[in-house]
Amino acid sequence: MKKKRILLLLLEIFGLLAIGGIIAYFTSGDTADNLITIGSNEIKIVEEFDPPDELTPNSTFHKDVKFENTGESPCYIRVAVKFTDMDIGKYCSMDYNPKWVEGTDGYWYYPDLVNPGEQTESLFTTVTIGDVPVETITGFDIIVYGESVQCLGDVSGTYEETWATYQKNKEGRP
Repeated sequence: MKKKRILLLLLEIFGLLAIGGIIAYFTSGDTADNLITIGSNEIKIVEEFDPPDELTPNSTFHKDVKFENTGESPCYIRVAVKFTDMDIGKYCSMDYNPKWVEGTDGYWYYPDLVNPGEQTESLFTTVTIGDVPVETITGFDIIVYGESVQCLGDVSGTYEETWATYQKNKEGRP
């Protein structure tokens, strides 16, 4: 009888230890803090513009357009150029820099990574108004719209890959 009691006592002790171990296993934990830093991605237009006194057919004026990375992260830049008066826009041309790549989507792409504080080469430096009837020439603006996208984390992606990834993410595709 005494052996049975000792055996039961031992079983109870082992049972308690087992339950305590199981509870400890399931309540044991560890924490880790993951710091995620979002980079700042900003650009600004750097422009030199000498507006002509009068807009005339077959005239040229100076307009030098560049972009500066004012953010904290390297980025790629693309721009679109539009005229507020599409009729005059048909008669105007710019001396686009061959460094910039014309996309099929209406944007001009700067293929080099632009680091913080750096500028692109000029997009164009002159605007020429072609042979247009004088009555067609009215005041107009040239709108230069720029976008930037932070380069891929490993900085090995090309501008095409980076912009394609941006477009996929924008459209919500994996």
